[in-house]
Amino acid sequence: MKKFDIFISYRRDGGFQVADSIYQRLISSGYSVFLDVEQLNSGQFNKKLLNVIDNCKDFILILPPNALDRCNDDEDWVRIEVEHAISKGKNIIPIMLRGFEWPDVDALPTTLKELSTYNGITASDHNVYVENVERLKKNFLVSKPTSWFSRSKWWLCGALLVLLVVGLTLIFSNGDKRKDVVDAKYENVSKTYAAQLMSEYLKMDCNFVVAQNVYNEWCEFLDDYNKYNKEELAKEFVDNVERYRKSLIRPNAFELTDDEWEIMHNNYMHPEKLDAVQEFVIDEYFNEVNTYLDKLVLYSKSQTPIKNRVLAEDDFKTLELSLQWNYLMMLAMCADMPKAVEPVILDITKSLSTPVSVVIGQSREQYETQLKIIENNMRQSIEQVVEPRVNEVASQVDVLSKLDEDIDKVMPLMEKAVEKYEEFMALEMSQSDDFATAWNKICVSASLLSNYKAVSNELNDLFKQYNAECVKRNSPEAQEDYSGWESQIKETLDAGYIKLYTLLAQFKAYNPNNDKFIADYVKAAEVYYAGVSAGVLSPGVGLLVFSTSDDMPHPMFKVGDVIVEVNGVTIRNVDDYIAARGEGECPVKVRRMNAKGYMDLVSGVIPQNSEVKINVLPMYSTM
Repeated sequence: MKKFDIFISYRRDGGFQVADSIYQRLISSGYSVFLDVEQLNSGQFNKKLLNVIDNCKDFILILPPNALDRCNDDEDWVRIEVEHAISKGKNIIPIMLRGFEWPDVDALPTTLKELSTYNGITASDHNVYVENVERLKKNFLVSKPTSWFSRSKWWLCGALLVLLVVGLTLIFSNGDKRKDVVDAKYENVSKTYAAQLMSEYLKMDCNFVVAQNVYNEWCEFLDDYNKYNKEELAKEFVDNVERYRKSLIRPNAFELTDDEWEIMHNNYMHPEKLDAVQEFVIDEYFNEVNTYLDKLVLYSKSQTPIKNRVLAEDDFKTLELSLQWNYLMMLAMCADMPKAVEPVILDITKSLSTPVSVVIGQSREQYETQLKIIENNMRQSIEQVVEPRVNEVASQVDVLSKLDEDIDKVMPLMEKAVEKYEEFMALEMSQSDDFATAWNKICVSASLLSNYKAVSNELNDLFKQYNAECVKRNSPEAQEDYSGWESQIKETLDAGYIKLYTLLAQFKAYNPNNDKFIADYVKAAEVYYAGVSAGVLSPGVGLLVFSTSDDMPHPMFKVGDVIVEVNGVTIRNVDDYIAARGEGECPVKVRRMNAKGYMDLVSGVIPQNSEVKINVLPMYSTM
């Protein structure tokens, strides 16, 4: 299971919206955050959930009104989560929403009596998006944000990216110290674990042989392509691929008892690796082989399969390098176990079909050196071979087939956008919503509308290009009937923005923060979103000024301004603003509503010594 640094606990009735908004803000800042509706959707729920808490550093508890009333129930999951976090000494941070009051100490179970003593945040009178989340990050969280994407930019595909990143975490974070005295039980369980680990590699090895046989079939298919009936050859090849696919060996979960797992976790130097290797290495390689077979099927069905020869060759080389990498990674894991595992490894490796010239029993550092060689080979393959060949082949691909493929790729995105749009249309503002929850509904709604418009426009452009290409080829029979598509998009978006304006009106009517300037900034938001709807303003941009400290006049900003640029940087969220603002005098650009109800672009400067602070709201939510 993936390891998270921050766990968010909440009640679904009254706490989800705030939990989700905090989750979105934290992950957009690079934090590793667990929210159960996102990441825990199968398997042994209870055990997995508590394991996540075990591995986290921070435990955020969202407390809407009456959140602790059900905690006298032994089966209440909020109670179980909090009890577990307290027992494990986690950094617990209560977030107390408007209307929440701590119950009498005597009304709580003994295990929760100390909960009210933890330092937390009262979120009833402030904006969760800005002040409270920034305070949370700066003053409360033990965890630090991380960013692994920039370190992973070399990998060719998503599956390989996940494999390499997690593998690197598994290997390079280790020390190489063995225990001088090894517990006999741990030694025996280690041998069992190593035997199962290497047996899973043996399955990988067998599956690679299957892929190798399919690759040989592919080469024969290309040799015969111009000699025989192309359609019959392609059908025969696809049938052969599916026949080979049936011979793939599926991975199995490790068959250790609970006691054996406990022994491994208590003695192995980095127990989190024991959990990660199943999901991100063993299971993933099985998926890689299947993906490779899928690619060959697609290549064979293209109008010019021969042009895909180099792609298939490089895909196969990547699969082979991945297999070698897995082998070294597993040996490196075993290098941190007792010496008694080495005969077990040697015995299993005798059965490999694709033996690797690696000496068993090396130190982890020696395995790391060999791993780096493979990684360099992968990097060079991508830089020097794969990317140039992909570009070369892409330029020769049949335009109509390429457009057809692009449409097939966008269609699932369109279906998802429609699904989210329907959820948004069913969304309602409640008078019991606090300020953060209510505004978050507006931000999420604006983002879903923006996403729907972007995806539908992309699909519409592809439809037009497809039919234009058919006309160019004088092939009217191949044209598709997309009449009415543009008008349907417009009608849907118009209805969506009417819904968004309705939510804004409800937000103003309920006035959850009792703001005296609410009419001004809600009107500005309506005008701004109307500009986005009309295509005049860019979506996904801007911070809305909704108040100033002590309602004092600011030398640059007014309530209702939408900040779009600071120091030449486009502002999409609070983090952008903080990073671009810096110290001293600062040039800014805002969209400001004029007397005619339009948004003018106004440039100005924040003076160096301005002491008046502003409070802002995002215009869009992280999708």
